[in-house]
Amino acid sequence: MNKHSISKRAIVIAISIILLLSVLPSIYHGTNASSLANSTIPQNTSNPYSKVDPSLLNGSGLKKVLIFGSGSALDIKGFMNIQGVYPIGKYFLASGYATPADIKLLAQKNNILRIVPDVKLNYSQPSSPDGITPQTDLYQARNILGVNQAYNAFGVNGTGVNVAIVDTGTFFGNPNMQNSIARDASGRPIYMDADGLSLGFTGMYFFVNLTSGVPTNWSSGVPYPFSLLNFTHGYYYGSAIVNNSIVYLPTKGLTSHIYDVNGLFSNSPFINYTIPDNITIGNTSNYIKTAVYNYTYENHTYKVGIYAFGFLSMPLITGWYNHTGWHECYLGLPDLWNYNLTVVPTLVVPSQNIFNFDTVYITGWNTYLKDIGYNVDPFNFVVTYPNTSGSTLESPHHINDNTIFLTYYYPSFGYVDYGTIGGNTLIPNLASASPLFIYMYGAYSGEEISGILKNGLAYSNLISWDSGEYHGTFTASVVASHGTVSYNLYNNGTLYKLPGIAPGSKIISVQALYIGDVFYGWMWAAGFDFNTTTLTWQYTGDHRAQIESNSWGISEWPIL
Repeated sequence: MNKHSISKRAIVIAISIILLLSVLPSIYHGTNASSLANSTIPQNTSNPYSKVDPSLLNGSGLKKVLIFGSGSALDIKGFMNIQGVYPIGKYFLASGYATPADIKLLAQKNNILRIVPDVKLNYSQPSSPDGITPQTDLYQARNILGVNQAYNAFGVNGTGVNVAIVDTGTFFGNPNMQNSIARDASGRPIYMDADGLSLGFTGMYFFVNLTSGVPTNWSSGVPYPFSLLNFTHGYYYGSAIVNNSIVYLPTKGLTSHIYDVNGLFSNSPFINYTIPDNITIGNTSNYIKTAVYNYTYENHTYKVGIYAFGFLSMPLITGWYNHTGWHECYLGLPDLWNYNLTVVPTLVVPSQNIFNFDTVYITGWNTYLKDIGYNVDPFNFVVTYPNTSGSTLESPHHINDNTIFLTYYYPSFGYVDYGTIGGNTLIPNLASASPLFIYMYGAYSGEEISGILKNGLAYSNLISWDSGEYHGTFTASVVASHGTVSYNLYNNGTLYKLPGIAPGSKIISVQALYIGDVFYGWMWAAGFDFNTTTLTWQYTGDHRAQIESNSWGISEWPIL
């Protein structure tokens, strides 16, 4: 794309921002982007806090904010965690996180015009007008819109087009959608969780002695080789134990740290959780395998493997599907539901090269069975099948093949989806809110977590936000569902398939629940990456998506 096309897109985005901000709620006290672009807002120099929304000046923890300013946005570096900056003429809009103390310092800068809370979008499904129940007639939409006729006449079905769905995220595990996810040349999924809703986080590393070819207990007096492997961000190191041929990680009674997206705006983004049980990873003949490292100590060479253990967390999932329909049921470890989280134990291992953690496991099925009343162990990576004597290890998940889906589907028990790994998750620099964050993430400054970190500390996971009633999944399905699953829509025995309008297209899911995250998602999907040093957007050379879709409701967003 030439520079003129890029400039046109920048103008379009700037106009979109101006239009969008012009319909924001009254917290902006009559200020909108249009007025910022044409005049200077008078300032109450005797009270710089007058340009700050009062709700941001008190309390503790981080506040998610939008900042309007003039001149250079570089002036605000060091005072907030900046996630994006959007020029509007000689002004700018910055989105990110700041503490009340830092907000007060920002307010004293002359070029800061207003500081307001970021606004959360309402993606809930609208209620039926006049009590009329919407009809599930998507199967007829293709004929009504002429889609089938266009395909039959011209062979057009969306092939070659990436559609960015800027919404609540997408559950791609459904067979209708598994082949609809956009991927890069290496096979990795292309998505952006701009809200940091779901993250697999480990930090507990366990070495295993594989010198004899099978797991054995660690040799007494032999130090762990973590310094050789440069694991600097873990908070616990131990070794696997073998007892009666069972291989387990001795985690019972240890304190772990679980990423808590609901705690981003409180005093800590982590939950301190005492693990109630050991982690079973198999037996000596069938266990979760890891790459091998030759470790020499006092003239003796040991063959060593390693596991990174932790938890995958996300906002609480409140139900599951089977052949009879939707069932209300909280999912995840029950003792963490009070945090409004779904949490599942996870392992990250290096399968080929000890220096590159590339494989994810979760105890998703055992955890689900526990949630629906079966007496199974959610800390066991050996899968249990009720009413049978069979068992197997949990399946491995990689980021560049068809195992990216953390999905379970057994017709007799149900369909459960914990997300899709391998894309990008944007989380803020939480150093100001948590010393633990500094220790584990080091100099992390709010960039994206892409795929699986090489040291196994964290991995990206995309979900569809439950409180948005899976709006993003529905929207993506309308576009690109392959229609492979049959549904008994009217409970009369007649089965219907629901292909999307353009089943040949691919979906780039952009999860964005706040205005600032929407801006970030727009730019990212258009092919730009944000440089946290220069605070500028840099074009990658090509669009990630050719079409961007925003489905927010006419009544709340009349201009768009």
